[in-house]
Amino acid sequence: MEHQQRTNPFRAHVPLTEDADQLTVAWTAGDYRRTAAWLRDLAAKAQREQTVMFAPPGVDPVPLFPRPTVVRIPEPPDLKMEAVLEDLTLTPEKLVGQGFWQYGSWIDTPVILAGTERLSPSDALIALGGMAGDDHMLRLAALVDGPQYVRVSGLREERMIALCRRILEPLQWNVTPRFRQSDPPGEVDVYAVRGRDRMVIQLKSTLRPESPWEVYKRNADILDGIEQAHRARAQLGEDVTGVVITDGYRGDFASWRVGLERRVAIGTLEDLDAIASDPGQAFEILSQRAGLGRESRSESRERSCDIMGWSLQLVDARPGAG
Repeated sequence: MEHQQRTNPFRAHVPLTEDADQLTVAWTAGDYRRTAAWLRDLAAKAQREQTVMFAPPGVDPVPLFPRPTVVRIPEPPDLKMEAVLEDLTLTPEKLVGQGFWQYGSWIDTPVILAGTERLSPSDALIALGGMAGDDHMLRLAALVDGPQYVRVSGLREERMIALCRRILEPLQWNVTPRFRQSDPPGEVDVYAVRGRDRMVIQLKSTLRPESPWEVYKRNADILDGIEQAHRARAQLGEDVTGVVITDGYRGDFASWRVGLERRVAIGTLEDLDAIASDPGQAFEILSQRAGLGRESRSESRERSCDIMGWSLQLVDARPGAG
């Protein structure tokens, strides 16, 4: 847990989606952002009206903090926002049959239809218009309209390539996107050359995983990128630096195990400037940022408790040498 806390802080998805992107047949990214901002403002107003006051005898009341509350959500101002709100709302119909298994995270549908009213915790709505941001928008689009979401995914991939060029070219890299190879045939998302330095970059646009199944799927994408980078380097030469770059997920132990074997590091777009400046240290830079090789700062501790006749012993210990 300490390792996860140090190396995987919550961070916003790198914004690669423009307002005009038609994420579902019913709404665009801009429609979602307007709806999220509207809901955030409704929730913030409701919380201000529930401010906790400190009122000792003989002293004027002092406001302390807004208290989270349940918000009743009115009809939205327009039909596009109504479509977004409909997809944010959990209804009995959505939980019938196989549809029940589509909802693995509470934040996917933070609004609940209770009778004829839409209700939601105020802090969940504030998160939608704040730190959840584009992460949640893309999750929702993939959940409610997978085919349309896949159709616009290519736009984000092209923007990732354009962002790579904006980072690499000022550092004197000659960048070739969609670099094709033969014997065997293959394609590298970005092939960059600067003097004797050469680098292959496989790009993966991934959503931040919120469940074990999603972690498995994200890791599968990253493992595919590792193999692509490894095959490209086998043709181009072992002196080529190979990396997999995502827009927000660094992978976990399952993907890094293969990365270590293949000598292909995993990073995010935030890391690209560092490895472009010093490609010889790319693997060390990214593995350190992922937390590999760090020792726990905590001392070993033991705790025990009794639950329903069972005696449980909880041990926090440093990882073994093996």
